[in-house]
Amino acid sequence: MKKRLSGIISILVIATILPLNAQVRQNGVVKKIQSRKIAFISERLKLTPEEEEKFWPVYNDFTNRKNLINQQRNSLLLYFEQNENNLSEKEVTETLQKIMAFQHQETELTDQYVNKFREFLPESKIVKVFVVEVQFRRWLLTQGVQSRQ
Repeated sequence: MKKRLSGIISILVIATILPLNAQVRQNGVVKKIQSRKIAFISERLKLTPEEEEKFWPVYNDFTNRKNLINQQRNSLLLYFEQNENNLSEKEVTETLQKIMAFQHQETELTDQYVNKFREFLPESKIVKVFVVEVQFRRWLLTQGVQSRQ
């Protein structure tokens, strides 16, 4: 009986530790990606020290808010994907309206933050922010593909 209980406890401990370990590794990867993104953006935007001091708090706030919208939209899309065959037409219509609302929120957010960037960046650098974000995503994808080969 003691051996059986000991075995069960060991399994429970392992089952608890493994997800935590994976979460710690995932957080480490996220932090590594974030630090590379900062370096990537800094290198390509060539911000002055004054611009950089103002840029990062605004950019980080913009990114966090945009990520929140994307997470909500992705949750909705996942829900739809998992339940598509069980949804009524009304629910499908509501889902589409919510997707469009998320798109609208993201557009409004971008407009709001472009105006904030205009307070301290020339428009050419504001455009470059969006270009560099796309370049970073491409770079990140190529790194993932190369690491799998």
